[in-house]
Amino acid sequence: MPAARIALWGTFDVDNYGDHVFPRVAAHELGRRLPGASVHPFSPYGWLHPTGLDGGRAPSPLGPWSETRARQLAAAHHLVLVGGGELIHLNDPLLAAVYGTSPAELDRLAPSRFFVEGLGPDLEADCPVVWHGVGVPWAPGGAAAARLRRALAGRPYVTVRDRHSARRLAEAGVEGPVEVVPDSALLADRIMPRAMLDERLDRLRAAGGYPPAGAPVLAVQGCDLLTPHVDAVVAELQRWRAAQPVRPDVVVLETGRCRGDGPVAEALAAAFGATAASGGMIHA
Repeated sequence: MPAARIALWGTFDVDNYGDHVFPRVAAHELGRRLPGASVHPFSPYGWLHPTGLDGGRAPSPLGPWSETRARQLAAAHHLVLVGGGELIHLNDPLLAAVYGTSPAELDRLAPSRFFVEGLGPDLEADCPVVWHGVGVPWAPGGAAAARLRRALAGRPYVTVRDRHSARRLAEAGVEGPVEVVPDSALLADRIMPRAMLDERLDRLRAAGGYPPAGAPVLAVQGCDLLTPHVDAVVAELQRWRAAQPVRPDVVVLETGRCRGDGPVAEALAAAFGATAASGGMIHA
């Protein structure tokens, strides 16, 4: 029997840490369970939109959705996994900012056709498409809800990563079973063993980029959605720190440049009276 060939579809070509964890965890876990299986990640632009987070392993481009492209992908693989990440927003122009292009270009590319409609029912009879713990960030209604009902009607196995996503699909009228599964990023320790993380922390500490070993730490990360609430967040952090027996250092993390982490990190750094540095900031 030939080794399994699995395609993994998602936004693995954007400048966001989490999106680069998903394919690595999936490849590791599938390889562990299916010896000899090959996992090939695909993204809207793939290696046409490289980022500093891809580690030189950029995904292949999906390109614009078409029946010809769907047939090519189905013929080359035994299974398609879509996810993880909050992919089911059905608003392709929303991705224009993270790819540095125009909404019209994202309309042309139509990545949601891959993430939602997949290969289409005829091709999926031979090459199934499975949602791999995806997120549905807001409740779809009207035409969007009807689109989801049509796309998922023939899928035997649909998974989302949280109960809110499952509820939103139910409210959209999706009738088939929807399983809530843990976010695959929870298995990140299997691709980044403790010894590797300890080594990286040692390098950060040597460069003054992380508190000394044994010091209590409070890590804070936020995207542009947090910008209007920075003052309230800082006030709560200050209140909580003051109540601790040993006041922890605050480390501000920038994990998603394309999600606006930078301005939030700088605002937090300023509020704590420290200077922002690339990747992380420490505040005594």
